[in-house]
Amino acid sequence: MAIAPIDLQTMYSQMNNVAKTVANQQQGTQLVNAMQESKIVRQNLENSAQVHKAADNEAKSGQVKADGHGSSNKEGSDNKQKKSDQEQSDKENVIRESFLGQHIDITR
Repeated sequence: MAIAPIDLQTMYSQMNNVAKTVANQQQGTQLVNAMQESKIVRQNLENSAQVHKAADNEAKSGQVKADGHGSSNKEGSDNKQKKSDQEQSDKENVIRESFLGQHIDITR
């Protein structure tokens, strides 16, 4: 069975439509990829421009205590201060002789 010229006429008239459809499909995938890339770039820019919440220990570092002094950055220094206060109160409770350390016996 041979192809008649009338069959070719309908194919030639539809070739323009087929070519447009194929071109749109190829460009559509490129357009979708470009849109996704631009969306990711926009999200990254928004994330970099946002102000992030400070961590709890950083947020508390600027607070003022009830005695009017600022709080220290490290909790360890507070513990050291408490220990030194305890040692000082222990020293006050100990009875010491005034002559201790004054007389050194070297006879041995």
